[in-house]
Amino acid sequence: MKNKPLLLVFLHALLFTFLFYKQTIGINLLIFELLSIGSLLLILKIKLTDIPAIVVLFGTIITAIFTVINFSVIVIFINICSYLLLTGVMVYPKAKSLISSAFLSIVNFFLSAGAFYQSIGDAKGGNRFFRILLNILKIGIIPLIIFIVFVVIYNASNPIFSKGLTKFTEWTSIYFGDFFTQINFALFGVFILGLFISIITFFQVKSSFVIDYDTNSKDYIERKRKKSDYSRPKTTALKAELKSAVLLLVMLNVLLLAINIIDIYWVWFNFEWEGEYLKQFVHEGTYLLILSILISIGIVLFYFRGNLNFYKKNVFLKKLSYAWLAQNAVLTLSVAIRNFWYIKYFALAYKRIGVLFFLLLTLYGIYTVYLKVKDKKSAFYLLRSNKLAAYCILIIMALFNWDIIIAKYNFNHYKQSFIHYNFLSNLSNKALPYLDKTDAELEDIDNIQHELFPFEENYMSSQQYKSMIESKKEGFYEKWSQKSWKSWNLSEAIAYKKLETKNK
Repeated sequence: MKNKPLLLVFLHALLFTFLFYKQTIGINLLIFELLSIGSLLLILKIKLTDIPAIVVLFGTIITAIFTVINFSVIVIFINICSYLLLTGVMVYPKAKSLISSAFLSIVNFFLSAGAFYQSIGDAKGGNRFFRILLNILKIGIIPLIIFIVFVVIYNASNPIFSKGLTKFTEWTSIYFGDFFTQINFALFGVFILGLFISIITFFQVKSSFVIDYDTNSKDYIERKRKKSDYSRPKTTALKAELKSAVLLLVMLNVLLLAINIIDIYWVWFNFEWEGEYLKQFVHEGTYLLILSILISIGIVLFYFRGNLNFYKKNVFLKKLSYAWLAQNAVLTLSVAIRNFWYIKYFALAYKRIGVLFFLLLTLYGIYTVYLKVKDKKSAFYLLRSNKLAAYCILIIMALFNWDIIIAKYNFNHYKQSFIHYNFLSNLSNKALPYLDKTDAELEDIDNIQHELFPFEENYMSSQQYKSMIESKKEGFYEKWSQKSWKSWNLSEAIAYKKLETKNK
């Protein structure tokens, strides 16, 4: 049926409106995405057989499930990004790289509305009422939607236009108040959002440039021979480049060796905390790591970009490159140990957890650069493999309920780690059972914290913390009692029951 995508767009837009109107994100997200994915696979018959496409499909489903289980900002963000990436995967399921899928999703994001509009004009056959509805949409509703979008943009960017628009709306409310009160703009807005999401889901606009690039890209470098290679080889340029590369890598290896020796002695085995802040201690190492990794990748990509890969006398250069990469791996471990000390004395926080995942991805990146040198891999291979690894790392991050982990860990280690009440009081409602402490518990924490961390007087007091948590509990009780089944999530349901049991 030619009008099948059109029907799916309108049906899913209505479904989105039903699930999300006056609702927060919860089980409604899982229902909508499962039905959308099911429609793509079962009704539109899109087949996903390649590994990157299958990974994104399961990644999107898993993050949708864990949105209900964990209900955190990070899992919702990762799920939205994964769903948008999936729209690019559906455009060209055989893409070898998630980078290609990401570009395809961007192209589809901007151009699918045009394909949808064109499809309305081309719609033939079917129910007469449906055709009339499509004509109304094409003639009036869609131009009105586009007009409203530009009004919002101009209203936000031009203060004079904004004032004029405010006066106009006041005038219309006086003379047409009864008319406009009958229009549910919030409902209309949710429907339009659902319509747009459905359009980018069910209308796939291909970019031949991106697809051709992905199709023609290879994981291995091919030797480019010149005509002179067959008669009289000219290796002067390669020899000069080889000498330059060897000199640079020798100097950089010596420099990084000095840094690593200092870190191994001071950070690994002889670190002593003397009551100072460790924020700069960790961040300096992280910045150095980032700079070092970028330099190492840049050097490898530059010197091993072409025929130097095939030069028989590049053995020493390869060994220097391996040493350089190994030293970067040691530097990565040094930063991990810095982060360990930071967590030991200042407990868990989002960025400290994020650093650990970044370091894990960095080690994998170093390994892929090693394979690039060893097996004559291409830059496309590096981008492809690291993009897929980064996506998998994000999916893994979405599997954990970090607010609960942070709350439990930090209070369980108050005898050695700093209790940052300001930070803990801002954790989400699902962590409330682990944030809710009695006066006796807070007094015991204060006694130990005063001895270990004399600077803690600059932060929120335990009494202020207690008051804020009580206020959050009241707000949580009220919000949860008013939630519909569409916004239900497991984490807050468990938190609500735990708090009820605890406060009986």
